Amino acid sequence: MKDRTVSVLFLLWVVLAALLIADVAKAEPRPIHEGIHGPLAKAVRGRQSPAVPPATDPSPVDWDCESWKPLLAKYEMPYDLFRPIMYRESRCTNARNYNPRTRDDSYGVLQVNRYGALDAGWNSVGISRSYMATPEGAVHAASMLYHSCESLGPWTKPYSCKKWLF
Repeated sequence: MKDRTVSVLFLLWVVLAALLIADVAKAEPRPIHEGIHGPLAKAVRGRQSPAVPPATDPSPVDWDCESWKPLLAKYEMPYDLFRPIMYRESRCTNARNYNPRTRDDSYGVLQVNRYGALDAGWNSVGISRSYMATPEGAVHAASMLYHSCESLGPWTKPYSCKKWLF
């Protein structure tokens, strides 16, 4: 009798867990900071980053990716292939992003990184920081990666390359 009671209780527990999981799956997503109270609540809410649509989603704002077409063509980079990457990486702007915590230092519309030893590597192939900060230099550096790697490896997980430039 005791074994049967344990089996029935276990079965009830499994059914209850399944119902709870199904209920959670139907729930609307909540902001991460919801439910945080106390002295950190204001700080956490203030640091919440806005949702960013995936690169393939149409944007409500008219990001000017088309203006990059001639420069990509000059360096033999297919616009249709790189347009979603440009949108994801920089929203089609010639951005520079430096993260003091990780020391990542990325340049241009395709966010080519100069982190650590990469800085000396870029310098060794004639791509200085000041040149990479220009639209031409950023696309030139990205094209060197694309053609050397023979793939989109530097922009797609697991971020690999067949043959690194330096």
